[in-house]
Amino acid sequence: MSNLKLVFAPQFKLNPYQAQLAENLKKLGLSTQGTNRLDLSVLNLFPDKEHGILHLHWLSTFFIRKELWTSLFVLIRLFIRVLVLKVSGVKIVWTVHNIKDHENPYPKLDNLCNFLAAKLADAIIVHCKIAKQEVIETFGLNRHVHKVFVVPHGNYVGCYENKVDRLEARRYLNIDDSKVVFLFLGKIRPYKGVLELIEAFKQIDGETGQLVIAGKPFNDEMKSLIQEKMAESDRIQLVPTFIPEEEIQVYMNACDVVVFPYRNILTSGAIVLAMSFAKACIAPRMGCIGELLDDKGSFVYNLESQDGLVNAIENAIAQKDDLPQMGMHNLKLAQELGWPEIAKQTLGVYEWCLERET
Repeated sequence: MSNLKLVFAPQFKLNPYQAQLAENLKKLGLSTQGTNRLDLSVLNLFPDKEHGILHLHWLSTFFIRKELWTSLFVLIRLFIRVLVLKVSGVKIVWTVHNIKDHENPYPKLDNLCNFLAAKLADAIIVHCKIAKQEVIETFGLNRHVHKVFVVPHGNYVGCYENKVDRLEARRYLNIDDSKVVFLFLGKIRPYKGVLELIEAFKQIDGETGQLVIAGKPFNDEMKSLIQEKMAESDRIQLVPTFIPEEEIQVYMNACDVVVFPYRNILTSGAIVLAMSFAKACIAPRMGCIGELLDDKGSFVYNLESQDGLVNAIENAIAQKDDLPQMGMHNLKLAQELGWPEIAKQTLGVYEWCLERET
């Protein structure tokens, strides 16, 4: 496969996902290149079109603009260029990280984009069996199920520094060591359910639990809503800013449980991150979560249950002595998601595309 030319689009550097995949593909003899532009100059990246793979990831970054009609024009132009690549012999692979872009201001355009990608792709990668079925049903691929491949999301073990111990991390955040600390970490977006998490946490009796919300709010309105809802509780701490990579270990090691109160999700790299830091988790049973987490390491609740999240938090407090062991169980599960195997399976998808007659 040394003559295979692989291009990731877009190139995303805010988390180690693509870097880990590229590094482990390189160990298999395949070099990668990233691009954040999909104009006709991309053709020059593929000297041998018959041995080229364009691997698409988060597509909305390519076409979302301030105006609807501008976004539509850019979207159409984008797929004309993808079609040109495909006709020239380049194979198109698309990893579906989510069925829809949760912050896309133009949901119909987002649906059109994903529909076109699903139809044009020679192969589609998803991260679990449930996601495969959802992609097939959503994009009408019942006659093309053969081109949808399940390749798990790789772990983040060793991707971030992990030298700060629990006591040091808690001193840094000014948290009492006797507390059972629940953490929400990451950009605060509406679909992630942070407002619902605050409401649930305020229903918990006693002073044992403490909630830390660390991440940049989606906008000023979201920040104000969070501050308003947490104003009456001294057990909720908000750090409303982007958490740099080197500080992730502080928040992870200071907490006992990482909470994912998602209202809508398909794949969550954040859950894999928490597992990689040996943390117990709280999350709804939806999307790929049910295939990632189990009852030995997590408190998985039914999203339709009115008290599901509250009960999960209460159960975690009641089982506080078991939380370290639950976290270690999650770490073992994460270690099974090693990047060498992920890269091997991904390479298998590329080879399938090249061997398949168009």
